[in-house]
Order: sequence, then C-alpha cells, then structure tokens
Amino acid sequence: MKKRNRNKVAAATLMVSMLQAPFAGSYALGASTEVSITAVSLDEKSANAQHDNAQDESQAKITKEEAVERIIKLFPEFGKEARVESVQFGNPSVFPPPRNLVWTINWVIEKGNSSHGFNSEVDAMTGDLLQFYHPISEQDQVYYPPKVSYEEGEKLARAFVKKASPSIAKYKLVPMDNSYNESFKPLFGSVRYSYSYNLLVNGIPSDGSSLHLTLNGNGEVVSYHANYAQGDYPSSDTKLSAAEAEKKFKDELALTLFYIPDKPYYDRSPNSEWSLGYFPAEDSLLPLDAKTGDRVQNHPVAQNRFKGYIPIPKSAVSFVAHTGKTLTQDEAKARALKIVTVPADYKAHNAYLSKDWYGGAGERPVWRFTWSKDDRFGYMNQLSVVIDANNGQLLELNDYDYVNEPPSEEEAKDKPQASITSEQARSKALTLIHEIYPNAAEKLRLIEYAQAEDGNKTATFSFIFQQFHEDIPLYASNVHLVLDGDGKLKTYNDASSLMDKQAIAKLEKLTAKLEPDKALEAYRDVLSAELRYTQYGGYYDPNNYIEPVTKLAYVPLVQKSRQFYYVNAMTGKLVLTYPYGSEAAAKPKASDLAGHWAERELTTMVEYGVLEPDAEGLVRPDKNLTLGDWMKMVMASFNPSQSYYNYYSSNSSSQPYYSDVAKDSPYAEAVSLFVSREWLKPSTPEAKLNPEQTLTRGQLALLLTQFLNYDALSVYMNKDQQVASLKDAASIPNPGAAAIALKLGLLTASGGSFKPDAPVTRAQASVILMRLVYLQGKVDTPIMG
Repeated sequence: MKKRNRNKVAAATLMVSMLQAPFAGSYALGASTEVSITAVSLDEKSANAQHDNAQDESQAKITKEEAVERIIKLFPEFGKEARVESVQFGNPSVFPPPRNLVWTINWVIEKGNSSHGFNSEVDAMTGDLLQFYHPISEQDQVYYPPKVSYEEGEKLARAFVKKASPSIAKYKLVPMDNSYNESFKPLFGSVRYSYSYNLLVNGIPSDGSSLHLTLNGNGEVVSYHANYAQGDYPSSDTKLSAAEAEKKFKDELALTLFYIPDKPYYDRSPNSEWSLGYFPAEDSLLPLDAKTGDRVQNHPVAQNRFKGYIPIPKSAVSFVAHTGKTLTQDEAKARALKIVTVPADYKAHNAYLSKDWYGGAGERPVWRFTWSKDDRFGYMNQLSVVIDANNGQLLELNDYDYVNEPPSEEEAKDKPQASITSEQARSKALTLIHEIYPNAAEKLRLIEYAQAEDGNKTATFSFIFQQFHEDIPLYASNVHLVLDGDGKLKTYNDASSLMDKQAIAKLEKLTAKLEPDKALEAYRDVLSAELRYTQYGGYYDPNNYIEPVTKLAYVPLVQKSRQFYYVNAMTGKLVLTYPYGSEAAAKPKASDLAGHWAERELTTMVEYGVLEPDAEGLVRPDKNLTLGDWMKMVMASFNPSQSYYNYYSSNSSSQPYYSDVAKDSPYAEAVSLFVSREWLKPSTPEAKLNPEQTLTRGQLALLLTQFLNYDALSVYMNKDQQVASLKDAASIPNPGAAAIALKLGLLTASGGSFKPDAPVTRAQASVILMRLVYLQGKVDTPIMG
C-alpha cells in the first residue's frame, strides 16, 4: 500500500523536463572497455514473469523458506538477533508493483521492552538479494580508525555482489560517480563507505539496473539495494551512430537566457545571489532514441514539446492580499476554501502554523491544513493546503490518495471524462492564476506546449507558469496548476522565487556581455553523446498507468557529465548549476600544508570539508581561531555541506539566540547546532556570544566538556590534583574542564603549565578534532547521537 499523489506525479514529470532531466538520474564515470556477456534481459525468467493484480506464488522458483534462509546465510549475525514476523509474495509497500516477482520478508528485533521492524526482499525467481538494511545494526557502530580502507571495501563490495546476486555476477559492473556521497560524509560518526554500480547489458550501461551497497569500517555490508529494469532490453543495434547523435544534439541545441540563482531549487529565499546565463531550452537536450532517431520524452506516451512562453493577458480579477496582523486559523481557512473544493466526505484533520519549509531561510509563516477520510482499508486519503499567513496567498494544494492496485480494464474504461474542453480549461487557469498569484500578468508567463490531440478526454489539465523579471525568465522558478475535468483546482504548487527590492536590484545590475551565438558555440564545443539503456514509465500520471519501458538511447553529455551546465553571459565560462558527484566533491588543493607539524590532521580537515583553502589556496594553519571559527569547524565536522542545518533549526522564534548573532550571521547555523545540542545555553535574548573573540585554551577546555556532556563531572573535578599541581593553576578559569581535557588527552600541558590564555590556532584545533574522532567510540554518549 503506498500513498500516491496522482496530480503531483504529473507536476514532477513536467518539472523535471523544465530542469533539463536528460542530465539527471545515474551518473556513470564512463563506459567500460571491458567485454560483457550479451543478453536480452538480466534474467529472462525474472524479467518476463508477468503478473496480474493478484500475484501467484506458484510462479516462484524460490520458496519463502529458501528466501529467508538466503538472508540468514548472507548475514549470519543478523539472523541470530532477528526473527521473521511474516513473509509476503510481492511488495505491498510499492505501487505499482514491480514486474519482477519478490519475497518480502518482515523482520522484528526485540531489545528489552522495545522492538524494531523492517523488511528485506529476495527475487522469487533467482534468489538474488534485492534489498537489505539493518537500521539498528551494532555492526554499523564502527568508528575511526577503520579496519579497511575505501579501496579495500570496494573489493569486498564486489565479492559480496557475486554471493548476494549470483544471476548478475556475469555482468560487468560500471562504477557510478559516488564521490559526492563519499566526499560529503561527516568527520564524526560511524565509518561508512558507499558504492554504486550500473550494470553493462549487451556491453551498454543501464540506468534502470543498478546496485548500491554500504559497508562499515570493518568491511561488513550494512545495506544493499539492487534495482533491475522492468521488462525486456532492446537489442544493441542502433540506427544512429554516436557521431550522428552528437551532431543532432549540436544542430538542434537552443539556448535561453536565464537569471540563475546560486541556491538549490528548493531554496526560494530572497537572499540568493544571481548570475545571468544561457541555459539549454527546455527540451533541446532530450535523449535520442537510438533505434529511430526521435526524441525520447520523459513521459513515454506524451507528445508534448515545448513551444515557448506566452504572456498572461491582464484581467479584472486579481489577488487581494491580506494586510495587518498574521492571519488567524479561521481567516486562513476561509481564504483557502474560497479557492479549494474540499470533498463532502472529507473531515478536517489538522491545522497548524509553522515556518515555510520551502522558503530557504524559513522566515515566512504559513498555515497548513489537512482534510482527510479513511478508505475501506483504513488508510487515510488527504487533501493538504498551505496558506501564506502574512498575505493569505495559496502556496500549495495536494490531493493524496491510496491506491491498492492498478485499475482493471473496466475501471479504466469508466474513468472520469472531462466535461470542459482544453480551451475552457486554459481560460479557467488564466483566471485562477490572477486570483491566486500577486501581479501574475507582470511576473509570470504561461509555458506553451505542442500537445497531441486526445479528443479532450483527459480527466485533468496541467499548466505551468514560468516566473520572469522583465523579459528574462528565472531558472527553475515556476508555478504549476492542475484542473480536474470539471475545471476545479486539483493541484497547485508555487515554486517561484521570493523577490524583494534588494533581490530585484541584484537582477537589474546584471547585463549580458556574451552574444547568443558565442554562447551556442561554447556549449556545442563540450557537447557529446553516450549510448545507454534508459527506463521510462512504471508510475501513474493523472489519467493513465504508464507501463515501464526500456529504451536504447543516446543521452547528452556536457563536459562528459550528465549534470546541469550553463554559459555565464557575463564571463563566457561554462558553469555547473547545481554541483553533484565528482564536480561537487572536488575540493581546492591546499598549498601551505606540506611539511607542517600537523600536516596529516590538517589534510584530513580539508578532505572532509572542515577547513577550506582560501582564494589563494591557503589554509593558514597557524592563524588564531575565533570562537565562531571553532563552532563552524565543529558544525562542518557534523555536516560538511553546511547547507541544511538551518532548515531544521530548532529556533522557531523570530528572536536570535544571542543579540550579537543575527540570523543572517555566518555563525547563525553553528549557533543553532550548539544550542540544539545544549552545548550552549543562552540565558536571555539580550545575552552576547562574542563569536569574533579569539579562542583561548581555557575556553576550549570548557567547550570540550560541554561537547562531551561532562558539564556536571567538570564541576566535581574542580579540585583535581593534576590541575592543582600546574604552575598556572590559579589562572585556569575552569579547572574541572581543564582536568577532563587533560585526562582524555584532548589538551596537553607544556612545561608544567596549562596556559589557559594562549590562543588556539587552526592547526591545533585540527589536531584536537582528530583526537575527538578517535575518542568518539569510547565515550558513553555518542557524539553524533
């Protein structure tokens, strides 16, 4: 049973198209030159085992008992502590059900008065392990230093694949670009290595068939996921050669000038920095079917092709903003019900005021409402609405339902038919967008598609409005609206960027210096084609179940990568839009660490993203740290990207924790982490932190005891004899904290003195962090807990 948002599936499909989906998906390092065994499918018995809505166990070649034994044999320690709760034929948590037949084994581990449940999957035709994850594995708590290196773990991973999935052992494994996951793992926590592979089928990489393994630092597998393409693989014969595909990509390439934010697409806050760049037009880099030479749509039954942007006609109807105090619950609900139709058999489920999860900084308050009903299986169908609590604007409308099985042929014939035409739906959408979105005619344009005629029989109508400033679109900023067949609003998603006066001023300072033809030439120079098996379908759109199909296609590569690139219109340089994989993982090299007394520790800090070289390539290891610098290093040790913590920030109030650390301060996120972990305990909002003060050894000792949750112990140890015997004992402000730091080996005395007022350098801080890394598995309270 799986929650499904029929309308949102279409939104995702169209949005991915707008985001240049040809680059998304799997990221292989390149085609292997090794020879692979030619085959039509991974395993004909498994791939071709068709099923109807009720799968038949008699089709299985592997019994349920054999499937359970398979897991226990692969994970003997797991088998000692877990018991089988149930075994099901098929996967009840996935809809639509996979084409390959599986045994889903539900396990329970009981510890004391608590129990933990989870499942694993085994292919019922081949006995291959498909899925395993042990969420509370004791084996996963392997801390630094690991017993095996990443390279040694890779050999163990490949050997495990041969045991766990013998039917694919004959296929060559092509490593996927996993450098992003590896390079952005935290310094603290269990040592874990991730490995991902595509399979070579007929000597060609397959996006739809992949393996993902995680090993701990002891070289033990703690998670395994195998994903095989559903259905048969086409033969490797092609109509187009790679050179012809590359030429077609280059000849048909079209670029559009966009304003491009430096924030990821899920961050709509107005504090983005912007650039002006030429980005491939919406579908000019769709993959090419290697058999026909035609473009391959993300939606395999659609014939929609991007045509352009249509200005929105002005209207007498317009959005009326609420002014004054934040909307009350009743006021926000009333505004929602003016636009949204709630089914008569739905009941109000919940309503609450929160921060805007989609707005980046999360400063915008929003009301969230849910109406629901239970279906005959006891699952909850939901209608959710998000309203801006400041101005009353609708931000989201989603209609969730639970689907138990694909519709029968009779049900498919009886599906709802539209009572309005496409033109009537378009007119209704244009009226609605004026009513819902502020200044819609000025800020938005309708994306026009060349649509295939369907006799107006579709049950829904989908419209996407692109955000503009003047005559230039904002990249990945749009509004998606879906109407049902009667013209009622079914789905609405405002993914436009928040633009205040300062943000608009940033845009207006940008001027394109590069001519379009020069940009086109630069993009063509780095454009190539790669032959791959790609899979489409296997989901529902608002009207139909899209059968999974595997195609042989040429996918576009830009600089031999499937990522999003644009040509900067001011500098002429090719720029990676949202870095992922090896491009994101690439870190600048430090030029001032060789020969330093703390070279090893400093190199580790750079490798894990805790320290970053400056524009000159310098880490400046002997530079004194400030308190704020130390806090940022600790935060980076927990989360190297340093980009998500504020999203989950524990500070839901409008007041900062400290009067001298504003919410836009470079230290704000680190402060949020420290307060949430109770390493800092601000007394009042007026309190000051003084993050720019130089960090001393005495202050660091106190911070270390708080970090390890030894606050009470440090008070008890204030009269420790080791500290009392030091020459400068009288000047140590927190002798108990100093005692703990000394006994744990985190800090050391020098010449019989502790030197509490001595500053801490970046090199010293790096050494201390590495001492904590070695210590973390030996303390009672997990540092990452």
